[in-house]
Amino acid sequence: MNLKRKYQILLFSAIVSVPFLVLVISVLMSIIYSIVAKNSSIPFHESFAYPIMLLLFFYPSLY
Repeated sequence: MNLKRKYQILLFSAIVSVPFLVLVISVLMSIIYSIVAKNSSIPFHESFAYPIMLLLFFYPSLY
């Protein structure tokens, strides 16, 4: 199956941008969590920031 050139570019950009966006959100949430919870002994996956990060991941898919 051959795709038109514009659809190839669109597919390639989606394949590249989605994992990059997920990585950026994850890193930003980790940085924000480390700044806000400086003296906290709670790991990131058990903190308030983890559900917020998941919401940011899945919010665009709600549309």
